[in-house]
Amino acid sequence: VVADCYGDSTLAELLALSGTGAAALPLAEALDLAHELVAALATIHARNGYHGNLTPGNLLLRSDEQAVGRYAVKLTNLALLPFDQDLPLDPDSLAYSWTPERVRGDAGSGLDADVRGRAEDSYSLGGLLFHLFAGRPPRRAAAQRQLSTAHLYDTPPVLHSLRPELSPGPASPGG
Repeated sequence: VVADCYGDSTLAELLALSGTGAAALPLAEALDLAHELVAALATIHARNGYHGNLTPGNLLLRSDEQAVGRYAVKLTNLALLPFDQDLPLDPDSLAYSWTPERVRGDAGSGLDADVRGRAEDSYSLGGLLFHLFAGRPPRRAAAQRQLSTAHLYDTPPVLHSLRPELSPGPASPGG
């Protein structure tokens, strides 16, 4: 595999520079990055592929006047292993890429590998988008076992509770 030199930084570096806590990135910047990330992933999925390991460290950012926002985003480190072979367990992969099904060991039983890969990408995308807007991952834990358990049983906080300027969602019917 040959890759070109790309990027000024990674999303992980940008999030670290922005600090921790709610609303780490300005809303306009988070929206621009979300747009670029969704477009990059949609391109892979439209070609019947999947990334398989979406984490902040695998998103290269480049300042680009041609981009919709401040950055152009490029996905790197696509999982080139067969889907049924586990990726190396690192904190970023566990925080974003491990769906509850993968934690239980039944990741998409009976589904085509490409379908399972795109499903895991969608799960990871949700975690990355949450992090962009909340300033933190949707689930946090001190140890890998606790993080695995959190994927199975814990509901992430409501985004509006961490970022009050975001709408809490549509009004309930009749209310």
